[in-house]
Amino acid sequence: MFLYGPSDYGKTALRNPQGMALMENILMVCDQGLPDLVAIDLATGRRLPFTDPNHRPRCPVAVATDAACVYVADTTMRCVLVYDRRGRLLEELAPTADPNRTFRPASVLVHENILYAGNIADRRVERFDLNARQWLSPLLPPADMKKLVAPAGLDMLEDGTLLIVDAVQGHVLRCTRDGQWLPPIGRPGRRDGEFVRPKQVAHTLSGLILVADAGRQSVLVFDARGRHLMELHETNGDQPTQTPGARMGWRGFTLPMGVLPLPSASAKVMLPRLGHEIQAADEYVLVSDELGVPSLTLVGLVTRQTGEVTDAR
Repeated sequence: MFLYGPSDYGKTALRNPQGMALMENILMVCDQGLPDLVAIDLATGRRLPFTDPNHRPRCPVAVATDAACVYVADTTMRCVLVYDRRGRLLEELAPTADPNRTFRPASVLVHENILYAGNIADRRVERFDLNARQWLSPLLPPADMKKLVAPAGLDMLEDGTLLIVDAVQGHVLRCTRDGQWLPPIGRPGRRDGEFVRPKQVAHTLSGLILVADAGRQSVLVFDARGRHLMELHETNGDQPTQTPGARMGWRGFTLPMGVLPLPSASAKVMLPRLGHEIQAADEYVLVSDELGVPSLTLVGLVTRQTGEVTDAR
């Protein structure tokens, strides 16, 4: 667990962190409360200057990066803000130039030069070809499936399957590279593997699918086929898991919004500074908590080669 800081300038505390992304070992965090896109050096925990003070986002909820740019979904400005890697605003992307446009991006993803944006106003996933500089036809489930209502989270698996979190319908839609829609992951409810208010989704190198659920105050973990494995949350008031020796004093998530698997190299940059026992973990995940203390929680997962989670610390 860590709250970044101190900084050589300005305020250091996160207020309402949302989506996250990595730019090498720089953690990018959308903070609605500031509002701003916050850059944190994982090695030092210090905030770095990033966005131009004259071009900050107003309501940043999700962020994605590629080799050239940083993309921020802003629901108030009704566009995707595009910054270069030094934080200079390059452009504002929206499917229409109408100042009264209904476009409200709540999630963003970049994969193979295609920008995906979950549009909660028009209830679909928009696509923009970054090379051709044109908007493509949006993604919608077929007529025999439930309509997409609130695409609050996006992720792309290694096989090209697009994951779409519907925060209102309470499930994760899956669309393959060739356009086939698979049965959703999860369903509304409070039993194992069910969702109350899912927000963002991500996957680990071992194939685990993780979904932050603000309503359940937890992160749900599934295997690559969509089978529920476990839930990351407070279990007995003292420990995050029932594992003997796990860190004491963690009181669980309050309103988890974002989830970000960290490459081992990035996690190991952080660990000497944190000094926690999770150094023995196989994979690491950061969870942003909009109302929690700390604002960011680092979770270590101990997994088997089959992709099954045996422990979370």
